[in-house]
Amino acid sequence: MNKICYVLALFCIASSGNMAMAKEWTKEEIIAQLAGDEPESPPKTRGWGKTRGPRLNSGGPKHIRTERNGTSNTANKLNMNIPFEFATAELSAIAHEPLETMVEALKSDALKGKNILIVGHTDAVGDEKHNLYLSKMRAQSVYEHLTKKGIDSKRLFTSGEGEEKPLNKQEPDSEENRRVEFIAF
Repeated sequence: MNKICYVLALFCIASSGNMAMAKEWTKEEIIAQLAGDEPESPPKTRGWGKTRGPRLNSGGPKHIRTERNGTSNTANKLNMNIPFEFATAELSAIAHEPLETMVEALKSDALKGKNILIVGHTDAVGDEKHNLYLSKMRAQSVYEHLTKKGIDSKRLFTSGEGEEKPLNKQEPDSEENRRVEFIAF
């Protein structure tokens, strides 16, 4: 009986309508958010001097400068709610529209010279190691979508944070913590 309740709870979390309530970014808003003054160094991600785990895409620097406390520059950061099927890295059908807007923004003159770090995040449902892997694979799925749409792979980098940096710290299992960040540098 407990297994049935757990499965039903997971299904309710996965199918709730909160995803539709996320902010829909326009091309102009994306450009304004990502085209700010360029940081002095690449963005800082979790780790001790390099990205955690294997780099999933080729090209560009092999290491991203980090601080031991995992702080990051937020001036050129954009949180997007890119929907994924529950517990997979497969982009959902409704993920394509916000990603098309991102493609248009990345092709703009204002962002053509910017590199983009794609950072995947998960909620806290499930195993921490699996969530870290899943967040990296979700970032990779977004990377693959953007490159198929004509964004130069040399401009894109991926990273995963797993469940370590929730937007909603009071509810770590909340689906708003499942997201993809884009950081321009």
